[in-house]
Amino acid sequence: MKPLLFMLVLSCFSLTVQSQTIDPRIQEVYGAKAEEFANQNPDWLRSLTDFIQNRVTVLQIAEDPVHDKYPRLSELKLINKYNPALQRDVVFDPAHFNPLKYDFVFSAKTKQVYRVDHTDYVIVIEPQTFK
Repeated sequence: MKPLLFMLVLSCFSLTVQSQTIDPRIQEVYGAKAEEFANQNPDWLRSLTDFIQNRVTVLQIAEDPVHDKYPRLSELKLINKYNPALQRDVVFDPAHFNPLKYDFVFSAKTKQVYRVDHTDYVIVIEPQTFK
């Protein structure tokens, strides 16, 4: 009876792990550790998913070389601790932009805006709010 109960618990755990869908952008940055981190701390996964789905917006705003006050995306550190092969985007594609690759302040209390170098794109990071 005990082996049967063990198998039932194990299969339920396995289904729970598999039901957590990890966004490919999280997988790209965290590699093999993504699933481990998600299993150890589901809040971590929810927080990153919220960040990339709800708090990051890419807008097209004409660059003004004289008055542009936004920091450049190239000034941010690349987060490649878990995936050393990770590289900066050579060509910026707003549809496939992965904000997790860059060292944005996830917990900023105010809106952040960054200019994508030599483009008309800006990245807007909304502040974190707690419900």
